[in-house]
Amino acid sequence: KELLNQARRADKERDYEACLRAAEEGLTLNSGHTELQRLQSRSRQRLEQMRRMAQLLQDARAEIEAQNYAAALKALDSALQLDGSNTEAAQLKQKAQEAWERQKRLEGLLNNAQRQLKAGQFEACLESAGQGLALEAGHALFKELTVEAKRQLELRRQIGEGLKRAAQHLAKKEYQPAVEAYDSVLKLAPGQAEATEGRQRAQQALQRQQRLE
Repeated sequence: KELLNQARRADKERDYEACLRAAEEGLTLNSGHTELQRLQSRSRQRLEQMRRMAQLLQDARAEIEAQNYAAALKALDSALQLDGSNTEAAQLKQKAQEAWERQKRLEGLLNNAQRQLKAGQFEACLESAGQGLALEAGHALFKELTVEAKRQLELRRQIGEGLKRAAQHLAKKEYQPAVEAYDSVLKLAPGQAEATEGRQRAQQALQRQQRLE
């Protein structure tokens, strides 16, 4: 009877290891005792549930650390199926869900920024990269994209200024300065179509002017 009382008390206090020890010891004395059998079975189930819960939480923490948020959420869903009131599992799930949403947002912004840079949409690239850096200030790829987009915008500005300067010289029939202006553009962007064609026109006009002189 003392062992039965110990098992009952341990069960009430949720000390399932102590409950299992008392129940098993009691069953060695009376193997057919129904309540001890029930307490033994219940304790084993609870201990297995606790072991499983501890393993799932450990797995989830490791997956969060590795930024494998989908796997972490899967483990935490299993944990909450075991015990829907487990506070740690609920908190970890919220943390993993928020981190996963953030990760997906970063990936989307990175894809956009890379695509925009490739398409020559440098202002849009800067905007996407800026949003990415607002989420993660030290993100190396967003920093690289920002630097490259700014470089390309500056290059575009310099090319535009060079073409404008060359066109002004052409309008004034200042062919040698026009050729030089187009050359400055082609130095920045070899093969640039407008500069290549403009230089050819300016060079031909310069040669005609020199023959007339």
